[in-house]
Amino acid sequence: MKAHPSSAGRPGLRAGLLSLALATLAACGSPPQETRTFTLELADVPLQRGPALPGTLQVQNFSSAAVYGDRRLAWRDMGEPQQIHLYNQYLWSSAPPQLFQQELFRCLAGTQAADSVIPGSVPVAIDYALTGDIERLELQLGARGTAAVLRVTLYLTDRRSRELLWSEQLGYREPIPSNTPEDTATAFGEAMTKLCYDTAGLLRETAAGLQ
Repeated sequence: MKAHPSSAGRPGLRAGLLSLALATLAACGSPPQETRTFTLELADVPLQRGPALPGTLQVQNFSSAAVYGDRRLAWRDMGEPQQIHLYNQYLWSSAPPQLFQQELFRCLAGTQAADSVIPGSVPVAIDYALTGDIERLELQLGARGTAAVLRVTLYLTDRRSRELLWSEQLGYREPIPSNTPEDTATAFGEAMTKLCYDTAGLLRETAAGLQ
């Protein structure tokens, strides 16, 4: 899994001139007019020690509140944290729940977190199902600076017994040191990469407990 923010070899998302968006927002709260589309991608996640989850794991569709299911990039001014806004000019390439399902599937398959990892679109008998709810996916602007914020709750179910094995909330706040496309891309990419690494670790802990 290779990342392409604006220079090769760094984790992130391909963004247009997000620096222009952030600078304009900081100045007067009004984003630029040029429409840009970007997609979330992960860096390579290293293999971890421990057994793989036995059987077939299916990474199923994610859910989210409507604002995070929108293709428009969400942002929040922490001076008014109860309000969330959407850039009309900056769009994810697909709805975030679909992007999360796709990228987490690719990552977990690459880290060999289970004997077999398949996407939610494959209609086969499975042993485990992983899904989640996107609770935060936004830029936050405030006294602490600008940051990419990601928070999800994951659920692992044993499909044979229909038992919920665990639910886990994972959250990440990655500072954006300067208003450049590369730094913004890197921040979102690092958050998603950490999510994948931690998820793979949870699956290996589950596998160890089954032995």
